[in-house]
Amino acid sequence: KVYVKRDDWKKLNPEGTPADGPFKEGTGVTDREYSFKPRGWDEGKASRDGRAFYLKKGDKYVVRTYWINYDVDYRLTGRVLSIGLKDVGTLGSNVGGQGLAYNQKIGTGMFVFGYPSGSHPDGNYAFSGKTLKWSYGKTFKAAAPSMKAEELVGIKSSFTGEGSIGSAWLYRYSNTKRLGYLNGVTIAVSDTDGNKRIDTSVSPYFDGETLAVYKTAAANWSGKIV
Repeated sequence: KVYVKRDDWKKLNPEGTPADGPFKEGTGVTDREYSFKPRGWDEGKASRDGRAFYLKKGDKYVVRTYWINYDVDYRLTGRVLSIGLKDVGTLGSNVGGQGLAYNQKIGTGMFVFGYPSGSHPDGNYAFSGKTLKWSYGKTFKAAAPSMKAEELVGIKSSFTGEGSIGSAWLYRYSNTKRLGYLNGVTIAVSDTDGNKRIDTSVSPYFDGETLAVYKTAAANWSGKIV
C-alpha cells in the first residue's frame, strides 16, 4: 500500500469516477477529518506536492490522500554461509555511550534529539523523519494528569511525537566530541498554548532513584551470546 500523487491515482480512476467510490480494485482514499481548518487547506484544491486534496464533508474539513496496492513478485538467491562468532566485550566498550546526569537544577540547558516524522495537530508535516534533528532549551517543571505521572520536566521543542518518543536529552553535549550526559528521555509531547502546534517535549526528572536503577542494571551481567 503506497500513497501516491493524486494525478497518478487518477490514471487508474479517471474523471467520472464517483468521489466516494467505487474505486478500481487495489486503489482507495484515506480521509482525515478536522473540526478546524488545517493550515494550507483550500477547498477544491490540491496540496502543493499533489498528494492531498481538500474538500468539505458537512461541517468537517477533509484532507484526502490517495493510495494504490502494488503486488511485488521477487525471488531470493544466495549462498549458505558458516559464520564464526567471537566475544569482543561489552557493547559500550566497542561503540561508546553517553554518560548519566541526575539531580540537575530546573532551568538547566539541555539538547533534545530525535527523528520527528508525525504531523502537528493542525495536519502540518514539519519533519520528514529521515534526518536527526535537535533542539535546545532550559528545563521547567511539567505536569501530565492524564498520564498520572509525577516529577516531570519539560523543554520547549516543536518535535512531533512520531519519531521522537524515546529520544535522548543530553546535558553538557559537545558537538565536536558528540558526547554528553543523558538527563532525560522524551515520553510525551504537548501543544501547551492550544494553537494546534506541538511546542513542548516532556521527560521524567532524573534523580537519585534513576541512578539506583542505572547502577543495578550495570551490575547485572546479561551473560554471553556466544
